[in-house]
Amino acid sequence: VVSTQSTGGPAGPRGPAGPAGIDGIKGIQGPPGDSFNTDDCPTGPAGPPGYPGLPGPPGANIQLNPYIMAFHSQTTTPPKCLDGMTMLWEGYSFMFMDGGAGAGKWAQNLGDPGSCMREFRSSFFSECTGTTCGKSSQRHQSAWLAIAGDKNFMDNLSSYVPMTDIENYISRCVVCESMYSLYIVHDDSDKPSCPEDQVVVSATGAEEVLEYEVACLPGDHANRVPNKAAPHGQACQAGDTPWYGYSFWQISDGNFGLGVTSESAAACLTKFSHLPIIKCKELAPTVEMCQISKDSTVRSYWQMKAGVTPDTNNIEFYESERFFKRCAVCRRPEAKKLVLEGTRYIFNSDTNMNKKAKKAKKAKKAV
Repeated sequence: VVSTQSTGGPAGPRGPAGPAGIDGIKGIQGPPGDSFNTDDCPTGPAGPPGYPGLPGPPGANIQLNPYIMAFHSQTTTPPKCLDGMTMLWEGYSFMFMDGGAGAGKWAQNLGDPGSCMREFRSSFFSECTGTTCGKSSQRHQSAWLAIAGDKNFMDNLSSYVPMTDIENYISRCVVCESMYSLYIVHDDSDKPSCPEDQVVVSATGAEEVLEYEVACLPGDHANRVPNKAAPHGQACQAGDTPWYGYSFWQISDGNFGLGVTSESAAACLTKFSHLPIIKCKELAPTVEMCQISKDSTVRSYWQMKAGVTPDTNNIEFYESERFFKRCAVCRRPEAKKLVLEGTRYIFNSDTNMNKKAKKAKKAKKAV
């Protein structure tokens, strides 16, 4: 039997893709993953160096000044510090303590800061034994430098001054910190000369002339400029006073002497005065007394000129100054290079100094 059913033909080609179906519904949220801490990661390698940062702000000015000195005005107005110095405090010119019989006296050098007490007190220390401390007020006396005055002032000065007025007769003082020292010259001339200029070589190899100059006592001019150069032919700017004085040596009270070192500015007093001592003590609690010592036990000593001999040993005090040496207080050369910038002093190299140094060098070679 022969079948008449036909077999299928070969498959046709693949038809074109149909249109995209619609999006399916959102699935459910899966479970949370494991926790992760970045600190648990190992440290990576160091990165390359960064770029240089911007300059920082200026540092604080720390000025270490090695010289501390006291100045006394011999008036009731405190003196001022010289240019380039910083005032630490003002006070009263203290000289010594008199502990009475058996205790002795304890003096302060008038050029040192201990001679400038911040407050005036007739008695300000206690006497202690191995077991107790207390005041021996009737024995202890404090001695203070009196203000200066001419002959008429001294002759009319009372020996006893009421405590309410005593501060009007005590000299004032100031303690200053300085980055330069002072040089004191004693000589027979009325205005001693400061040491000769020095030619030095700076860090850059340039020659500079450093000049000693007489120190100028600052005046009270409202427009005064610190460290301002003096006009040509003058020692100081207007209102200031060049520091020339009298060569003071020491003062004594009975068998006790209080001296000053000749290299201290306290040895060059601007006022020639008998320098009476004001002694104060506490007689009893709240009872004080001060006495200006004008008797013969108080004596002042001054350096005499060479080759000058008084005709007599009883010359009136205020007629004797012609026999005594004069002095000058000079600023060291480095003080010339202090320049005020803002609130601080800096060292500055002046080109005019270099020019002057070259001229000095040429003049020296010519000789």
